[in-house]
Amino acid sequence: MSSEDQLEFNLGEEESETDVAIEQSEDGSKTTAEVVKNEPETEIEQEDSATSHREELETVSDAVQKRIAKLTARMREAERREQAAIDYAKGLQNQTQTLQQKLVSTDYSRLNETKTRLETQQQTLKAIIKRAREEGDIDTENLTFTGSGSATTTANYRTLRYTKVGQVVSITGNIFLASVSSQNGALKIPLPFANAAGEKHRTAAGTANSASNTPNFIKVDAGASFGTLISSSGFATVTVAAGQTYLVQLTYNT
Repeated sequence: MSSEDQLEFNLGEEESETDVAIEQSEDGSKTTAEVVKNEPETEIEQEDSATSHREELETVSDAVQKRIAKLTARMREAERREQAAIDYAKGLQNQTQTLQQKLVSTDYSRLNETKTRLETQQQTLKAIIKRAREEGDIDTENLTFTGSGSATTTANYRTLRYTKVGQVVSITGNIFLASVSSQNGALKIPLPFANAAGEKHRTAAGTANSASNTPNFIKVDAGASFGTLISSSGFATVTVAAGQTYLVQLTYNT
């Protein structure tokens, strides 16, 4: 066998292949054997592949994490902007509601003020109109005399009508005496308003007894709330009787 001859042994499928090299000296006196073990290349390749794959995974993982971080930051920014927009809208809504409430309150207050002012003006105008012109009736159902005694009038002839314009009062109507009892003094004609204090000896009006056609006067003293029936002759007291009618037309100042 030459020095380069090799022996091959089949030990099994699961065993790795091993080479044994036998060398002999030229004179044949010495023979040496060298075992050459074949290391599998697949393990080294697998280790390199695993390292490369791990590095690739780490690179991909870093990129994914950066991408996730960017997306998270964008999402949080979007949420922040959305919340800011919601807060701004709520603020505007609150301001609008506050302004509406103020407007309603202001309008209500102004309406009340206007209503109160108009009512006051209306009452003032009514009072002015009332002072300027007022109309009414004077009931003369039961009459008295300046001294004592009484008289009554019939239902159809007992009402005197008065009109007041400013300070001037005018009275018209007629009185029919139904009964007279114990006359003492002059017959008193009631007035709706007292005569002015400065009208002393200035207020008098003609009247007449329709039955006897006798002219008489109704004299109103200053500050008095009634007039007295007197004669046109000497201003004496007129004696009245049942069945007599007196026409009244009197004007005086208050």
